[in-house]
Amino acid sequence: MKKFIASCLLLPCLLLSPFAMATLPQELVEMFIAVNLGDTASVEDLLQHGVDPDVQDEQGYSALMIAAREGQLEVAKVLLAQGAKVYKRNRYGETALMLAAYNGHNALIDLLMTHGAALNANRNGWTSLMYAAYAGHTATVKQLLAYGEPVDARTSAGITALMLASKLGHIDVVALLLRLGADPNLKSGNGQSAIQMALGSGNTDIAELLLQAGAEQKDGSGD
Repeated sequence: MKKFIASCLLLPCLLLSPFAMATLPQELVEMFIAVNLGDTASVEDLLQHGVDPDVQDEQGYSALMIAAREGQLEVAKVLLAQGAKVYKRNRYGETALMLAAYNGHNALIDLLMTHGAALNANRNGWTSLMYAAYAGHTATVKQLLAYGEPVDARTSAGITALMLASKLGHIDVVALLLRLGADPNLKSGNGQSAIQMALGSGNTDIAELLLQAGAEQKDGSGD
């Protein structure tokens, strides 16, 4: 199978496919394929024959991460019942919770949280809330905030979830974040606030919403 290349914009490298399997044993290839397809029976059979539920591919993706990303809830339940660890990270520092958040799989988020998933960040400071805000999943953003994700957490570049949603045009996410206490006047590492990012992307409706929430319209020093 071919390896797929990560697509990197504002988001850390998030693979379009978890399959970096050229050097993996056949039973592990079968496990990753079964998880990806939601083939619960095959996953159970492979686990019964000794396949480690926490095995990771060359990119650091575990079976649970793949299930979380693909929305395979029943497969995730099987893996967790067999001891799969929720805190495993891929080479980008991403957890199953982050991948579920990015794809808006709310039931999987609930499942992972009941099994002890932590609300932490990846190696660049991205939280699960930021993944959800970046992708525009309003219900997921609300869910993660209810679990205790800090609304104004920052990446290593000083970016917040509000800035991401403002830049990318997710007005419902912006409205929710503002309603739940996001600060519209925080600035990124290059000096830009959410309103400047919104205007820079042509999102004037979001800029107006930010102004109504008390955003100060000043020139930033960033691009």
